[in-house]
Amino acid sequence: VPLSHLVFLILPLILSECIFYFSIGENAIIRLAAGIPLNSQRPGYQIGIMIKSVAVGVLWTGLSALMFFTLGYLKRLGNRFFILGLLTAVVAVSSIAYITHITEEWNHLLLLGSSCFFAYCFGQNFSLLQQNRFWLGILILLPFILHFGSNVYWLRIGIHYWVSWLLAFLLFFDNLKVQVGLLVSAVSMLLVFNGIWWHPFGQEKPLWAEKTPWNRNESEVIQLDTDLVAVLANMKVADIHEFSRPLLAAYRIPGLIWLSGGQTSFSPGIWDPSQLPNFFESKPERMIYNKLYPLPSDWKFPHSRDLGIYQGDSLVVLWD
Repeated sequence: VPLSHLVFLILPLILSECIFYFSIGENAIIRLAAGIPLNSQRPGYQIGIMIKSVAVGVLWTGLSALMFFTLGYLKRLGNRFFILGLLTAVVAVSSIAYITHITEEWNHLLLLGSSCFFAYCFGQNFSLLQQNRFWLGILILLPFILHFGSNVYWLRIGIHYWVSWLLAFLLFFDNLKVQVGLLVSAVSMLLVFNGIWWHPFGQEKPLWAEKTPWNRNESEVIQLDTDLVAVLANMKVADIHEFSRPLLAAYRIPGLIWLSGGQTSFSPGIWDPSQLPNFFESKPERMIYNKLYPLPSDWKFPHSRDLGIYQGDSLVVLWD
């Protein structure tokens, strides 16, 4: 690959980073440098766990693709064991799909299925792999590279990077772009409907379920789940923002403070108990507490008030 091509690949990133820095005073590199120390305090963001998250995706998609790549190559050779190999591969990949279905989403079926289909096509057209191998490798590895830094199960959100594999396939099979385009359009509509409307991420109910308007302030009205509005109403009754200073919310409930019109302390969200000692040398006067994890042993509050339960989390306000 000519050096000039690599320069043009990196140049847009450098240019955009400079524009953001000189226009708003920050960019992705600065935010990344500030965020790494915060994430390092969370047990789920240790380097080993993040590598494991990516490795799981590489293992299962790679194993599935390898089986169907071999099938495609056998088909090209007219091997008499093709049917037996096909049945074996289908059973194996179906087992992989069953084993890896550990979240409520089914996106991993599309990731596994498309990796098998693309690999089979390349196996049948093995000579194509001699062309543009650099760009093929980049596009295949890009979903795993982009995911690195997240501790989320790769097969759960890998669908966000699926377009890289589509581009790799179309780069070599230009004659199928019409058929693939129609199929991708239909599948994309289904994914958007399922992921945004029917099963929105982090929500127990579809978006068309009954919502209740919540007045965050005088000018903002947000449609929220009825259970969440009940919690916010209890927060308002408890007058949690009696003091103007920022309010602590722990654990994994950063949005409650914003929805109630307040400001969080130090970090947008406290996810794990190990983060608290890094931000607070002593307990605050008042806080919102999710009983997901225990508080530090020396944090004793004489007063508490139940705020309600939302998505299985029991929430209370604690104060001196």
